[in-house]
Amino acid sequence: MASNERGSGPEAGASGVRLLWWSGALDMETAESLYARADAEPPGERLVLDLSRVTFMDSMGLNALLRISQERQLVITGPLQDQVRYVLQITEADTVLTVQSSKEAMGG
Repeated sequence: MASNERGSGPEAGASGVRLLWWSGALDMETAESLYARADAEPPGERLVLDLSRVTFMDSMGLNALLRISQERQLVITGPLQDQVRYVLQITEADTVLTVQSSKEAMGG
């Protein structure tokens, strides 16, 4: 599935927290890029992943999120688009992954 914008960018957060954002699709074409980007972040820091700009997510995107969460502390923040929220709910991944508001995720 094509997307209009893909990417991530680290932003400094509170001590021990790294913020990444992702835009467009999180799917079979982009999931491995997200995983590689998260894997490149310094170990030991909490990774806050802003998915508010993700318009579509498939099972490969979900798999990338689950893999990241197995390797480090991951917090997903939004607000999530309806389609992304639906994928997390229907697969019950929202019971395994930590989803918080932006303020909560950044420790505020």
